[in-house]
Amino acid sequence: MRKVALSRIVSKENHKAGGTVTEDISPNQALVTLLTQWQEMLREGTSEYELIRVLQAPPLAFFSEQAMRDPLLLFQTHFALYNALYQLRDDWLANQQGLLEITGTRIHLHDYEPQAPGLTSADPLREYYLNWNNFDKTGKQDVEAMLDAFWTRMATGTSADNASPEKVSRARATLDIGDDLNLTRELIKRQYRKRLHECHPDKGGRAEDTRQIVSAYMLLITSLP
Repeated sequence: MRKVALSRIVSKENHKAGGTVTEDISPNQALVTLLTQWQEMLREGTSEYELIRVLQAPPLAFFSEQAMRDPLLLFQTHFALYNALYQLRDDWLANQQGLLEITGTRIHLHDYEPQAPGLTSADPLREYYLNWNNFDKTGKQDVEAMLDAFWTRMATGTSADNASPEKVSRARATLDIGDDLNLTRELIKRQYRKRLHECHPDKGGRAEDTRQIVSAYMLLITSLP
């Protein structure tokens, strides 16, 4: 079941081009290997959203373009990425290479400090993402229930703190929500699902359209009081 799920989020082009995933190397192992080579990027700091975009784009084409188009696939992509990041965090800590800060809005590799916060304290998120049972048992209905908690963590630089009136207005337009309508969680979710359906690849939708819809959803959800 897990192998089938992972095959849906890993790009077919990756296989065709003889990419990082082979019969002997699992998608998870390949992802850890890729991220290991990106210490410089991680030391500068990045976001989950940017990492996924880089991993989707040529020449890597690691994650499928479909990975951002469907809620379940998006969750599975998110989980696979964070599983790899937490593996690297443990490895780099053990080798005193640095402390990888992993939050919903920032992924940043700091210099190693023996007394740095987080070296010895329990981390429930680490336990969650390193347990593949959480990947296996999460289905479409579970993802629907997790929408608020999950997508508000997806980092695109949108939050209640920087949701200017102009950004809110553009997000409303993206989800076809008139400026005269009162924003509610139910309305935002309904329009989000409607717009995703309209921009489905079978209907000629583009990956960029989906990204804009996801970003608009996140901004409006996080701007609610």
